[in-house]
Amino acid sequence: MIIKTKYDVGHEFYVPRVFKTYTNDVITQRDRYGITREYVCNIETLEATVKHKFVSRIEINLRKSGIEVIYWCKTHNQDGLATRFTEDELSITSAEVALQFAKKWRDEEQCEYFGQTNCSEMDDE
Repeated sequence: MIIKTKYDVGHEFYVPRVFKTYTNDVITQRDRYGITREYVCNIETLEATVKHKFVSRIEINLRKSGIEVIYWCKTHNQDGLATRFTEDELSITSAEVALQFAKKWRDEEQCEYFGQTNCSEMDDE
């Protein structure tokens, strides 16, 4: 049996990501007694970025309900485990489009984005 998949092994795509970054702002000030004190503020910002990925393998399961296609993908230039992706998540083939989506998410939703999640789901945890 020949099973046709929408994407093949080696298909390259981009995924938008929004994640928190932290920087420390240190202020040094002398108090009225001449003692130097340091005040540290941990500043949290949301950074929009993209990851370049590719399909490393495809898993096909035959079920009573039909054929299930699972795409296992890896990040370019990184050794690591493959991550499971849905067919919909493999559609962005432009880094610019993915970055625009990530920036829009960051500006409108004001929370992290790692795929198919939204802020209200993260607040419930």
